[in-house]
Amino acid sequence: MQRTETVTVQADIEHAFSVLSDLAIYTQWLNFIDSVEPVGTEDDLVWMLVLKARLGPFSRMKKLRMAKVTSEPHKLIRFERKEISGKDAADWSIDVNLKGLGAMSTEIIFVVSYSGKFWNRTLETVFNTYVDQARTDLKAYFVSLRPQSEDE
Repeated sequence: MQRTETVTVQADIEHAFSVLSDLAIYTQWLNFIDSVEPVGTEDDLVWMLVLKARLGPFSRMKKLRMAKVTSEPHKLIRFERKEISGKDAADWSIDVNLKGLGAMSTEIIFVVSYSGKFWNRTLETVFNTYVDQARTDLKAYFVSLRPQSEDE
């Protein structure tokens, strides 16, 4: 499965890059991330993610160890699954491409990839629902980060 989504947020590219470089922040706008725990050092940026999706009365959970493998300031952030258990695990990756559209607007292109064999139409439908909500929530999250003027 590979999914590409584009979102334009009201933030300068430097701020957008800073926010999206920390996977712990993703719980603020991506509802299928149940929790994120940093487990690395500043030099070895790694997070334990718990993904959780509801399928009717059931829920499915997946725990991933994700590492930031690429960081090109104001351009690209890449996270990849990097397990240390020794088990053969499906690949997961998130590419975050950024493009400044002006002083206070940034286009963000997310490319999410999963190589596992358990992807099916039901999971895709649920994933699409989460992605649609995430687009709205991400825009609102960046708006909430803007400083309030005294007139507001």
